[in-house]
Amino acid sequence: MPAPPALDVQAVPPAVGGVEDAAAPPEPVCAACGGGVVGPYCHACGERRPRPEDERLGSFLREQFHEATSADGKLWRSLKALFVPGKLTVEYFSGRRGLYVRPIRIFLVANVAFFFTLSAFGATSAFLGSADGQREMGLYGEWATSRLAAGSEAAGVEQDVYDAAFDQKSGTLATTLIGLFVPGFALCLALALFWTRASGVRYLVFSTHYVAFAMAGTLALALVWVPLVFVGNWLGSGPLVQWASRSMDPVVMTMVFAYLVAAVRRAYAVRWWQAGLVSAVVGFGLSPLVTTGYRLVLFLVTLWTVDVPAP
Repeated sequence: MPAPPALDVQAVPPAVGGVEDAAAPPEPVCAACGGGVVGPYCHACGERRPRPEDERLGSFLREQFHEATSADGKLWRSLKALFVPGKLTVEYFSGRRGLYVRPIRIFLVANVAFFFTLSAFGATSAFLGSADGQREMGLYGEWATSRLAAGSEAAGVEQDVYDAAFDQKSGTLATTLIGLFVPGFALCLALALFWTRASGVRYLVFSTHYVAFAMAGTLALALVWVPLVFVGNWLGSGPLVQWASRSMDPVVMTMVFAYLVAAVRRAYAVRWWQAGLVSAVVGFGLSPLVTTGYRLVLFLVTLWTVDVPAP
């Protein structure tokens, strides 16, 4: 049998620069999560790769303006959904969380806007605990009156000076302590909706959205009521001003209660009559206890930390 023909092997020239130069460049790594970056964005977390234009003021301002004004932005989408009762809670537990900002963030946005507006216009709210408001509390009003008087005497200042310092400190603390409403309201819902066997997290998320709406909805309604007061003052119409001022609270309460009924029905998939009954129990039976507890905590913390000017 003849031998197989010899293979004509040609010498392969060595790679120029060695093996290291022939190797492919390393893939970029995301600075946020450490994942691989495919194109301009990280495929794991969505973080964008740094760009030279990120250091330019014009690019920064355009990006921030787009984020603030875009109808597709998460914040605006979340604020619009907040005014649809129960929608944000349903979306959160349906796996569409990436379309909206987190519950705590929407709460903080509503919180900042609400208290900033109150401070700017010198308005009052059930969330605030002024000295006069604390004196009028039914369960501990007399005791609060005596404590305020004792504080004024101990500081060596007139009562009105002490009350002004108390009100200022209370307004500052309220922006933080208002968060107590969320677990308190969640507990009320858990008691009233015990048969649904919903998770505690669902109650917390729902309560966060609900309290955020209570603040945002009040601000939205004030955009209508405040101009009525200004117009009434301009026209010199006392009855119009009095009507606008006195009707604000009942309208806010009606709006918030109607929102609660619709939100409970959507978020917990119950019937309308069940949602109405639960909302009545929570809104008129249990929530006042939460409000009283919140105002008492606010009073005590303010009393302990108030900064009274020297006489």
